[in-house]
Amino acid sequence: MAYWGMEQGKHLGKALADKILYGIELKPYTGPSTEALMLPIGPNGGVSQLPLCGGMVVGNFLTKMIKSKTLFVDMFRKQLLRAEDA
Repeated sequence: MAYWGMEQGKHLGKALADKILYGIELKPYTGPSTEALMLPIGPNGGVSQLPLCGGMVVGNFLTKMIKSKTLFVDMFRKQLLRAEDA
């Protein structure tokens, strides 16, 4: 959900800038048709619902490969901190 929240924020920022600078009407945000959900359980387990095939559910192996290694901490640190803080 955090990823889609960031995507929606990017859309809103661009839409508001376009409205203020050019008078372009705001376009509604179109999110994903199926949410992705990942629930890691420790470093080696978990379950995930991927936004493929209407919500494919996968187990430990793919969840571990996708999220459990760093819990996306590195990705969010890069996005939230300035370069000199990282």
